[in-house]
Amino acid sequence: VEMSGTMTRKTGEVMEDYSEQHEGFLGKMTGFGGRINKAVGSSVEDVARKGESGELGETKTEQFTEANKTVLNSAVDAANGKTSNETEMIIQAQKRLKELGYDPGPADGILGNKTRRAIAKYQQTNRLKVTKSLDEDTLISLGIK
Repeated sequence: VEMSGTMTRKTGEVMEDYSEQHEGFLGKMTGFGGRINKAVGSSVEDVARKGESGELGETKTEQFTEANKTVLNSAVDAANGKTSNETEMIIQAQKRLKELGYDPGPADGILGNKTRRAIAKYQQTNRLKVTKSLDEDTLISLGIK
């Protein structure tokens, strides 16, 4: 599995290189596809390492579900121009909110409605400006930045 991820990531890198050297529609689309391949490949590599260490869950079903969520989220994030650092920051915030008694839903790196509601409640309780987003003040207050 890890080798498959490495091949996909490297293909994405080559596609991004091609995109930088070619203008127009083909260059842009190659770069877009390369960004997705790179993100998915890196994600598959990470899933393989986590699978070996048992971090994905106990049962095969849990492992499969977590692996698919991870890979799918990385593809969607790449398509939307979001970096893996942003996804990791959202996951950290979701975990911290849950620790503090707010329910952001699963720690999946997606800034969905449930996570936004939890952020708003946290901001209100802590007398922060209620933005429903992970702005700088909120991240500092959560101890993430």
